[in-house]
Amino acid sequence: MPAAQAGQEEKAKGVSATRTITEGAATVVVPERNQVFFNPAQVFNRDLSILAISAWRDLVDEAQGIDGAGQDGPESAHKHARPRILEAFGASGLRSIRYAKEIAHVGQVVCNDVDANAVQIMERNAVRNGLDATRFLANRGDAKQFMYQSPNTFDVIDLDPYGTAAPYMDAAIQSVSPGGLLCVTCTDTQVLAGARYADQCYARYGGVPLKSDASHELAIRLVLGALHGATARHGRAIVPLLSIFLDFYVRVFVQVNPVPRAARDAASNMMLVYQCTGCRSLETLRLAPPAAAPGQSPAAVTATVGSTCPECGRGYHLGGPMWSGALHDSRFLARLGTLASTTTLRTVPRIAGLVSLTAQELADAPLYLTQRALTGAVRAPSMPLRDLETALVNAGFRVSRTHVHPNAIKTDAPNRVLWDVMRAHAKRSVARQSAAAGPCGEPGSVVHALLSREITTPGGIEFAPRPQVESDGAVVADAAGAVPRGKVIRAAGGSAPGSRFPGPDVDGEELRRCDPSRDLANDP
Repeated sequence: MPAAQAGQEEKAKGVSATRTITEGAATVVVPERNQVFFNPAQVFNRDLSILAISAWRDLVDEAQGIDGAGQDGPESAHKHARPRILEAFGASGLRSIRYAKEIAHVGQVVCNDVDANAVQIMERNAVRNGLDATRFLANRGDAKQFMYQSPNTFDVIDLDPYGTAAPYMDAAIQSVSPGGLLCVTCTDTQVLAGARYADQCYARYGGVPLKSDASHELAIRLVLGALHGATARHGRAIVPLLSIFLDFYVRVFVQVNPVPRAARDAASNMMLVYQCTGCRSLETLRLAPPAAAPGQSPAAVTATVGSTCPECGRGYHLGGPMWSGALHDSRFLARLGTLASTTTLRTVPRIAGLVSLTAQELADAPLYLTQRALTGAVRAPSMPLRDLETALVNAGFRVSRTHVHPNAIKTDAPNRVLWDVMRAHAKRSVARQSAAAGPCGEPGSVVHALLSREITTPGGIEFAPRPQVESDGAVVADAAGAVPRGKVIRAAGGSAPGSRFPGPDVDGEELRRCDPSRDLANDP
């Protein structure tokens, strides 16, 4: 149907004061007064989701040997070469229409909404974009009820409600096909990323948050923990492909695989997090160790965290349980990066930077540490991340940046080594050496407890780059040069012009660069 004819029909049906939105390959018309939910701040989310579904589909095709692809892809019982997609909260239909038009080899896209007016608008928008019922189907119904009535039906399910997705997780897990993909957004970050609403967080996600500098990664792990628990109840297991905290929401892409022993192994993928009330050191404790052999139940866990912090003697706050495993899949990120390099999507620079940085994050180092929290605990001046990274690498540990925070690191170094680095930094600081003993250094204080200890790291702490020597004695580079660095992408603050929804400006995105030669100590 021509666009002019569709517009005449809208006027005949009493739809007035509309606005036309073009995003990607889709053009939709929505009411000006926003009777149907449309959030312009989520353009990045929609662009990323298109590439993520495409990357997942490519890996599934590889696993099945489609089009001559290799057989070493992720394990999947996915049956369809043309995946069927469900958007549980369709609103204007923009996201679903973009899926139908921009994802190659996609099957039918089902766009659901409980609001009759929204369904009418998405149907007209589908016609405007030349989509028939074989490619786009509008459905009116309660999202949970519709998914419960459609078991093992959809290869991809997108949950992007306004608020928490927790009430819909169980239904989505039963409705997604074995080996299918769940794309989940949670915007209730006040609940997920702070201790103020601990009861609500536990009710929704089955875990307790912490007021912590690492609260945004804790939020990601709480969402994954809720998904993990729901899948285990149905004999399935999640494989996180990409898990991020950006702007004002958590977004995770997880593959749901059929695993008969998923419930037996469920506890070994969950952890408790202990945060010291003094120096704010973090310790983690798995609920159960992995099973020793197939068919065996995990052994009982032995508590390795005491009642007081060994660094400063203070007690702990307890968070969790939450997901303890990797946040991303390396093969998926590689494919996503390849797709990002070939697309013309508007937000592709930000997507490329995000993929590059997440691919470099240490998978086996849960939670990150901010430079501000570390130096603040010992009342020392700020320090470049380069110095912190170099000291840890020289001590024999691995370090990476994180997409969640522009001035933080992830490392496998234990807390005692981290605080040795801070003690060495405090001693080399002119301001610290010349300061008289003040309140921050009084006996019994956290600072005194940290700085009164001797450095015990073998070989001491060195901030200067140490040459990396190969077995034949050849000096090849400084050891810290292997620390991954790249763009940390942050969206500009505020809301899109004319929008009452929180989020970044659609027209303005800030690329924040972490250059190894730049002193990041004063980064916010």
